[in-house]
Amino acid sequence: MPSVKYQARVPSRARDDAGALPFQQSLFDAVPASKPVRKRNWGGPYWLAAAKENARFYLNKAVHFRPSGWAGTPASGFFCEARVAAQGCTGLLPYFVIRDENGIRRGSQPSWIYLQNIAACADDKMKAAIFRQLLAQLPSDVSFHFVFGPYVQDEALVRNAFQSVGFTLWDVETFVYTPPPQCSDLIGTLTGKSIKGTLRRARRDLETIEMSSSEFFRFQEENLAGKESYRNTNADRAMLEEGLLRNKAQIIAVRRKTSPENRVPLPPAAAMACLWDNADGYYKLWRLTHRRRENTDAPGALHPDATKLLVLTAMEEAAKRKLLLETDGSTPGLAKLYDTFGPGILRRTWRLECTRDTFWSLMAKYYPSCFHILNSKHPS
Repeated sequence: MPSVKYQARVPSRARDDAGALPFQQSLFDAVPASKPVRKRNWGGPYWLAAAKENARFYLNKAVHFRPSGWAGTPASGFFCEARVAAQGCTGLLPYFVIRDENGIRRGSQPSWIYLQNIAACADDKMKAAIFRQLLAQLPSDVSFHFVFGPYVQDEALVRNAFQSVGFTLWDVETFVYTPPPQCSDLIGTLTGKSIKGTLRRARRDLETIEMSSSEFFRFQEENLAGKESYRNTNADRAMLEEGLLRNKAQIIAVRRKTSPENRVPLPPAAAMACLWDNADGYYKLWRLTHRRRENTDAPGALHPDATKLLVLTAMEEAAKRKLLLETDGSTPGLAKLYDTFGPGILRRTWRLECTRDTFWSLMAKYYPSCFHILNSKHPS
């Protein structure tokens, strides 16, 4: 997924009407989200809807909170777990909490996994209760963003549980690639027009190299200079560094090969950060960033097919691990890129995302000047 990680997404009940999103001027330009199910604006209706959502969240905590199942303080750094065990059924909701650049507490599941089967129980009624008890353990002063895999179990129960406690549900477009069981040359399996020759020429011109976390974020910041980013950089850095420590992440860059005319290695043309977990079965193309012509002091480093070669490399890495490749969302520009690999190679699908805002996150988003005044007097 691009470094400007703000995907085209639609409210879950409007999925069928989401076909005509405008294409971007650039491959990695951010696409504004569609309006959520409830109309929100600068006036009373917006804050009324937000108040109702928070009321449902606190009501669920009042009814379903069980102190005996509380995970308490993080067991490791900023990682936490909500746990429930009752009548032979179990539930587990892993998450992390970290402050963003504005000091707002934000949380999500660890980035190398997607939420899949968070409750193990044969009885649907009991499973629904487990979901509510897990959500009741979440801290109320954290703005959450949970992401489920494209093929989540008990989807109807999950949707009902999260929506009933005040989360907003989104269906987010993403792409999934299933590697062939055995194949020594993935380029030969692609069916897009001229893509085979394009990738072979890119492989001739470019070499793949490893990159450290600090180098990756420095490169990303250079590429985003002058553009607005919706990412939580604090969380991204923490997740990537933790993923590298746990051997659940890798950073790969491509650059032009040296030649007799230019023996000094050129800087990277593009780079990606990928995360995975064997338990959920996905190799995630988590962040993707490329050098921009207007922001480079080394024009020779640019290559028009650098990002395509990185996508191919991600496909090969997924195949090596016997995992599915998932693009961690999409934009219209990236959808056009994935289509060049051929019909059905990277399959378009949807995944569920659930978000919850706090008072401070809403204030920072819609009234930034007021937020900074209030936050200076009463830090969030």
